[in-house]
Amino acid sequence: MGNSVLVIDDDPDICEIVSMALSKKGFIVKAALSGEQGITLAHEGMPDIVLLDNTLPDMDGKDVARRIKDTSWGKKTIIVMMTGKEAPKSEIDTSLYSGCLKKPFKLSDMVDYVEKISKSPGLAFDMVGTDHYYCPGHSF
Repeated sequence: MGNSVLVIDDDPDICEIVSMALSKKGFIVKAALSGEQGITLAHEGMPDIVLLDNTLPDMDGKDVARRIKDTSWGKKTIIVMMTGKEAPKSEIDTSLYSGCLKKPFKLSDMVDYVEKISKSPGLAFDMVGTDHYYCPGHSF
């Protein structure tokens, strides 16, 4: 897997902080503040990993994920949902999302998670032995 990450979140602080932290670890990071902007950047850059806010002002995160996954290159893209809500595995569309980051998260936990899934994409699906997706710093 590669080292390109696209962060899509309507909170500019989250985009900036996450981008800076991942860039320091050698990732090539782009950020978008809306779903449409994210889709455009995804088509231009074909990222390996997308960190996608589930609730965007212009469109639902699922719609963004679906449009990325509908491309030939997007089928291999790891899309991680970022949400402030509880995210039981049974309620996450696994055809769209490979994992979940629960907000707020520790920056160090997020960086560790992205580093791990960039090396072993299968880890994104279930990094802990529970019925919930991996949400660093949170136990269910």
